[in-house]
Amino acid sequence: MIGAIIYATTIVTKKFTGTKTFSAFSGWQLANDALHVMQHDQVDTNKIKDKEVKDFIRFTMHLFDTTKQTFPDSGATAVFMWHINSPLKKYMTVYPRRSNYYFKTWNAVGPIYNNFGKAVILQNPGSYVKHFVVPNLKAYLFPPLEMYETYMEDHDTIAAVAQRYYHYKSNKSPKHHPILYAVAFEPMRYISIIINLVFILCYIGYFVSDKYKKEPRLYNQALLCFTAFYIGNFFFIVLLAPSVMRYNIFITTLSFPILLYLIQQASSLANKRSINEIIAAA
Repeated sequence: MIGAIIYATTIVTKKFTGTKTFSAFSGWQLANDALHVMQHDQVDTNKIKDKEVKDFIRFTMHLFDTTKQTFPDSGATAVFMWHINSPLKKYMTVYPRRSNYYFKTWNAVGPIYNNFGKAVILQNPGSYVKHFVVPNLKAYLFPPLEMYETYMEDHDTIAAVAQRYYHYKSNKSPKHHPILYAVAFEPMRYISIIINLVFILCYIGYFVSDKYKKEPRLYNQALLCFTAFYIGNFFFIVLLAPSVMRYNIFITTLSFPILLYLIQQASSLANKRSINEIIAAA
C-alpha cells in the first residue's frame, strides 16, 4: 500500500511539475544537511560522476568564497532551505532548465540536491557527524522552541492566501506577547527530555524485572512496535532533520500513555516487594 501511494504521488508530481520525484523536499533537506559539511571542508568533485551535482558544488564553492552573506556554523539548522541568499535558493535562478514557475523549478532541482547531499555526506561522513549530527543530538535533547518563541513569525500582517483560506476579516496579525510565549513553552524543552529519560528507564526496568512475562502478549507486541518507531524517529531526526520542539511533540505525546502504564507497573512491583519484605520480617 505504501508503495502504491509513493508511485501515485510520483506520477502526480511528474504531471504537474515535469519532474518525476516522490518528494523534492527530501532532496532540499538532504542538501541543507550536506551544506553544513561544505562550510568546513572541501569536496573532491573528481570522485563525483553526476555532472549536475558537480555544477552545483562548483556554484556553491564560488558562492561561499565570494558572498558577504554568512550562515550559522555552530549548530544544525534548516537555514539553507529557507534563506533567500543560500546556495539552494540562489542556484534556482541560474539552473539551466529552470521554469518561469517557482514551484516547477523548486521540484526540478530536488533530485539534484538529493544526489548532491548523498555524495557530500558519503564522501565526508566524519565531518557530517561532527558538524551536523552531534549538534543535532544536543538539540534533540534540549530542542529549540523555534516557532513557539514567536507568534506569526513576528510578522505584523497575515499572508493574503492565509487570510482568504481562514476567512479573516483583516490581514493584521493579533498582538504579540513574547513573554507569555516564553513562560508557556520554555518548560516544554525540559519536559521533553524528562519524559524521554523516564520512558527509557521504565522500559528497561519493565523487561529486566521480567514483568513482561505476566502481561498480555498483545501489549508486549505493541510496546515493541512503539519502541521500534521511537528508535526510528530518533535516528531520523538526529541524522537528517534539524531538531526543533515541534518535531518532539508528536513522539512525546505518543509515549506519554505508554509511559504512564510502565510507571504503574513499576509502582505495583515496588509495592509488592515492600509487602513481601514486611511479611518476611514478621
